[in-house]
Amino acid sequence: MRNILFFILCVCLLFSFGCSKPEIKPISIPKADFEKTERFEIKQHVKKPEKPELIQLDSEFRKTNDSAQTEYFAFTKSDFAKIVALSKSFDTQKQVIDNLEYLVNIKINQINSLKELASMKESLSQHIAVLYLNEQEMRLLEQENYEFQELMDRVFMIVQGGAIMALAFAL
Repeated sequence: MRNILFFILCVCLLFSFGCSKPEIKPISIPKADFEKTERFEIKQHVKKPEKPELIQLDSEFRKTNDSAQTEYFAFTKSDFAKIVALSKSFDTQKQVIDNLEYLVNIKINQINSLKELASMKESLSQHIAVLYLNEQEMRLLEQENYEFQELMDRVFMIVQGGAIMALAFAL
């Protein structure tokens, strides 16, 4: 008799472990951390043209080295052509540099937007994982409540059936 009770106790313990609540492990999502890319600026400026050679002229348009007698300044034709070409080149380079800086900054803004999107996706994944865990816990809790209610209904039916049979035998 004692062996049978011990065997029944062992079987009950074994089945009780099967009824334990399953462990829900949180999902680990890798963290995506990005630093914003800084704006682009051209630090090297276009080299300044060399100073042209000035010719000092007096009032009679003769060359002089004395700055007190100088009334006019002149350039040679080649120096003047260089100044005009450098001026046009400088303006063109300035426009190209401004446009290049604008385009590079657009690309940097795109990169920063993609980094922000990746961070938002990571945050969304975290929220989805939390919602999934909450849903699993709520489902298990509802299942436990349903099983308990079903057990209580059966116990109530058995007690009610026993009471009806006891009344029937009593009468």
